[in-house]
Amino acid sequence: MTEKVRRIVRIKATGDVVRALSRVVEEGLELSILNASVSPDAVAAEIAVQAVDDEHVRNFLRTLREFGIEVEEIEKTLVRDEDRCLHCTACHSVCPTGAIELKGVEVELDDEECIVCGSCTEICPVGALRIASKEGERG
Repeated sequence: MTEKVRRIVRIKATGDVVRALSRVVEEGLELSILNASVSPDAVAAEIAVQAVDDEHVRNFLRTLREFGIEVEEIEKTLVRDEDRCLHCTACHSVCPTGAIELKGVEVELDDEECIVCGSCTEICPVGALRIASKEGERG
C-alpha cells in the first residue's frame, strides 16, 4: 500500500472565495470536513487533507492561500480510553480509512491511517474515543 500524507488544517474564508473552494481540489487529494461553520458570506472549517505525497498537500495549501484563504495547520490525534473501550466494533464499522482494525476480539488504532474525521467518536456507545491535540496526553 502506498503511504499517504495527511494534514489537518483550519481554514477561514469569506465572499467569493467560498465559491472558489470547489475549484481548488485536484486529483490525488482527499478531503474530509471535520467540522464547519457556514454563513451566507463566510466559512470556517477544519479539514483533513490526504494526498499521495507531501507536494500535493503543499500545492493545495499554497493555492488556498493564493485565494486569500486563511490556513492554519493543526495537530490532532484520536485517543482511546482503554479502560472504557468495550471492543464492540462500532467504531470499526464507520471508519472510512480502515484505521480501526479488528485483531481477534479487540479493536486497534492505526495512527498512520487515521484522518481524525471523528466518525468513531460519534458512534462509540461509551465515549471511549475522543479527538485531542497531539501536544496533549495520548490517553
